[in-house]
Amino acid sequence: MCAALVVVVTSCEPTESTRPTTSPVGSSTSAVATPDPSRLPTLDQETTIVRSLASAGIHVEFFGQSKFGWILGSAAPRSGSFGGFVDGTPARADILFLDRPVEGLTGCTRLDASGMSFTVSLRGRPQVLGNGGATGYTSSMSPVYLATSDRFFVITSNERLRDALRSSLGLSVPGCTWREPMTLPVFPEEAPVIAALEAAQIQSTLIGGSKFEDLLGERQRARVFIEQAGAGGAGADVLFLEQSIGGVRVCATRTSAGLNRYHIFVGDRLVSTGEGTQTIFYSINDRYFVRAVGERFHEALMRGLGTREPPC
Repeated sequence: MCAALVVVVTSCEPTESTRPTTSPVGSSTSAVATPDPSRLPTLDQETTIVRSLASAGIHVEFFGQSKFGWILGSAAPRSGSFGGFVDGTPARADILFLDRPVEGLTGCTRLDASGMSFTVSLRGRPQVLGNGGATGYTSSMSPVYLATSDRFFVITSNERLRDALRSSLGLSVPGCTWREPMTLPVFPEEAPVIAALEAAQIQSTLIGGSKFEDLLGERQRARVFIEQAGAGGAGADVLFLEQSIGGVRVCATRTSAGLNRYHIFVGDRLVSTGEGTQTIFYSINDRYFVRAVGERFHEALMRGLGTREPPC
């Protein structure tokens, strides 16, 4: 038997040797503390990854506990960070080992001036710790690659390493947006909405059926686009108009209890009213009527869809 995972892995199996903790990208928290053996991969799981990489000529030289073991909770109780060299360049992959399939798993990446970040979501709910804005990040412009199956979830900054695991383990690239329910029909008008949000670097993690289909008095086809599910999340309900609706007015007032109250008129006819603590932004054109929560969503959709705020 080999003494450690530092030489040709095709000629020996991994052992329970001492291995440093490594990770390809940074998480939204500090580094992993002393590894917990119950959270590390089993020897069989470790061997599966080592053999998968060896089949692509990638030799595992470093191994440790992943910083991202918390992402999928009890569904993935074990995780590991596997490192080596790809074409002479250091490369690592964090791998979560799933005990059961996870429904609604999506993964989005975003590049901005500060670097690349990625967000893993479950049914549209981003998995972050504390007040973090993303699941993890790189401090440079290096990309982040995600891949998944019913047994594995992979995070790496090396495309060849991702592809090696993807091929040998039967992985696929997760979608960025969860549809609730999964069978929700796709309307062609959704594409311009998504494009408008992406142009403003807004990632919609959930698309669902809207409860505001009757907002203009008659039922319209509608969808809700949500950046982050749950209280406080920004998003927009978008009605897809079959024909232009003239004379739409929206008037906002404050109640004695300090709530925002909105009245929507079509001509002189009051068609709907509502109140709440949130500030709602409305915009309209011949094809869309938008009810947005969050000024970023409001401005992005007005700019991308060409809608304008209705008068009172």
